[in-house]
This record gives sequence, C-alpha cells and structure tokens, in this order.
Amino acid sequence: MLATCMLLFLWAAVVLARIGAPPARIAVRFLDMITVAVPPALPACLTIATVFSIGRLRKRGVFVTGPHTITVAGQLDVICFDKTGTLTEQGLELQGIVPGLELQGVAPVGDAGGSCAY
Repeated sequence: MLATCMLLFLWAAVVLARIGAPPARIAVRFLDMITVAVPPALPACLTIATVFSIGRLRKRGVFVTGPHTITVAGQLDVICFDKTGTLTEQGLELQGIVPGLELQGVAPVGDAGGSCAY
C-alpha cells in the first residue's frame, strides 16, 4: 500500500512540476495522498499483524485468550505465577511485589521472598 502511494506521489509530483506548481503545493498534495491512503489500510494491517502474532504464539505453545492481551504482554518485563489457589478460586489477585535483584541475568528468587512488599 505504501509503495503504491509513493509511486502515485512521484507521478503526481512530476506532473505538478511540469505544469509549474510551487514546491509547497506539491508537498500539500503529498500530505493529501498520505491522509487518504493510510487511515483505511491501518486497521486492516493491525488486524493482520495480530492474527499472525496469535499464530506464532500458538506454534510456541502460548494460548492467547484475546487479541488485546498481545499488546499488554508486550509491555511487561517479568510475570510470576503461583498456582496456589488458582484451581479453586476464579481470577488472579496480586499478593505482592518482589524487587528485582538480578545478578548476571539470574534473579535470586530464594532470597527475595523475605523482602516482599505488599
């Protein structure tokens, strides 16, 4: 879509330059073409990218419950789950936060349990 828009702009720029249009008018026409071409295609591209992302995650054994979770998960650095109670209770509840104490990429989880902030 972008390549087609760029080719059409180049063609329009050549035509406008041949008839003596000022550079400001050519720039405005370029912005017009981008405004018309991008908004209709953007939601379709985002949907296609989300579908491909879900497919790639499934191949790696990750079950995606909803498309919005992909963008949220992309902003996270670390997630830790304790399955105690998750089979008998519905939902997740944040019990505390353990500060990261990484040492060469390995977090000392055994030592960090006592410094849990609630």
